[in-house]
Amino acid sequence: MNYSKFFKHATTYSPVPYQQQLGEESLPTILDIPTGLGKTAGVTVAWLYRRLTQPAETPRRLVYCLPMRTLVEQTCAACVEWLANAAG
Repeated sequence: MNYSKFFKHATTYSPVPYQQQLGEESLPTILDIPTGLGKTAGVTVAWLYRRLTQPAETPRRLVYCLPMRTLVEQTCAACVEWLANAAG
């Protein structure tokens, strides 16, 4: 499955260009994208795709440092949903 199809299967929507680049090209040092444009999905799904397609080259853990508990809960719920979608 190519990255675009994998992303859509996991998130239920097609990736925007920068999300597509995250999955298909090398990861950037800094990701400067405005709030609300899918950074969490872009990074998480790109990491998951790399874990599945390039396991030896991809870190086993993805760590988020978030400033508020509500963001932690929101990110966790979204990641659980994307993982379930990707697995099923």
